[in-house]
Amino acid sequence: MSKWTDAFNSKQIPSRIQEALRLLEATKLDGWSQADLDNYARLLKALNAIDAQVEAIDPELCHPNVWTNWANWVSNLINNVTHFSQHRQMPQLQAANGVADEMLNALGQLVGKKSSPSTRAIVEAASSFQKK
Repeated sequence: MSKWTDAFNSKQIPSRIQEALRLLEATKLDGWSQADLDNYARLLKALNAIDAQVEAIDPELCHPNVWTNWANWVSNLINNVTHFSQHRQMPQLQAANGVADEMLNALGQLVGKKSSPSTRAIVEAASSFQKK
């Protein structure tokens, strides 16, 4: 594997995001206010979107150091979601939503920024590499 793929894989970001989702989905919702349910639903929606977009990223098109920030965000996310799922304290839910905001913001730099000409160039470069 390339150093770009190794940098991505070593951080285990997709599996750690899925871990946070599992913890969040296992949380009991009884007795919550509508505002708390809305915050919970928003976090689930954000994490599912982040998970899908991270899975679609080609790590070889990203600077390898970018995954260090992602590893930190995912660690913070898991810590907040774990604490929230165990103690049902809303500040941790709000903190997890804040981390999700940072991740969504960073995704804008990683996903969907390629124009059609650059996509064609990437495909052509990959094809020529495979022919060699």
